[in-house]
Amino acid sequence: MSHDYHQGPEGTIFYDGCEECTHKAKDPVIHLDQQRSRLLWQKMMDVEVFDNGSYRSGNEKIAAMQLWRIYLFLERNTTISPTTLHFLS
Repeated sequence: MSHDYHQGPEGTIFYDGCEECTHKAKDPVIHLDQQRSRLLWQKMMDVEVFDNGSYRSGNEKIAAMQLWRIYLFLERNTTISPTTLHFLS
């Protein structure tokens, strides 16, 4: 699997047309470092919770939907508020 040259909006976490990005977008929890996890979580919150903005690529949306499922699980089944999560630095 190769990581292709990326064309698309700056700041995109997973680009379309890249085999490696497509693969990693399907399981972002395993494939993202802390910084990109935080960026993707914030992007998911902006789009899904606050209705502010949109995803920059189809692969970014696929990855964010995985995090959205985690968000919903936490919200519905725990006392953890997913909107106030603090990430490790």
